[in-house]
Amino acid sequence: KNLIAGIVGVVVVIALVIVLISSCGGGSPESMAEDFVDAIFSGSGEDVWDAVNMDAYLDLSIESGELCEEQYGKDWDYEVEVTKVKDLKNSDLRSFENSINDDDSDFEVTEGVAVTVKVTVTGDEDDDFEKYVFEFYKVDGEWIMDPSSLYIFY
Repeated sequence: KNLIAGIVGVVVVIALVIVLISSCGGGSPESMAEDFVDAIFSGSGEDVWDAVNMDAYLDLSIESGELCEEQYGKDWDYEVEVTKVKDLKNSDLRSFENSINDDDSDFEVTEGVAVTVKVTVTGDEDDDFEKYVFEFYKVDGEWIMDPSSLYIFY
């Protein structure tokens, strides 16, 4: 129960951004904000998903695949390669731990790593690559990704 509350706490900031981004599809921003808060307090992941209109957000992301066909040609493909795994500093662990804990929770962050991946897109008409860095933390024995940690390097 506490782990779910901590994860929800981390996701709140990201979800609020998503609410703003997806507000044009799921109702008024006001009703979406109310639905989101209701979902958080009810503890229902499915309701949180619906409140932030995640289906519409993912549809927008999937459309980027169609853009790949336009940019790289009909026979485009991609490859993902982990290029680096780096242990995070204790100060990073404590900072993340403080961000997910409040007066009613006591989550313990015991490990943290930054994983760099290289995504290469190849096609008939063009090739490209991007590097991404994701941070993962071991919270009460389970690995979770910090969704706010995405960095893109070109």
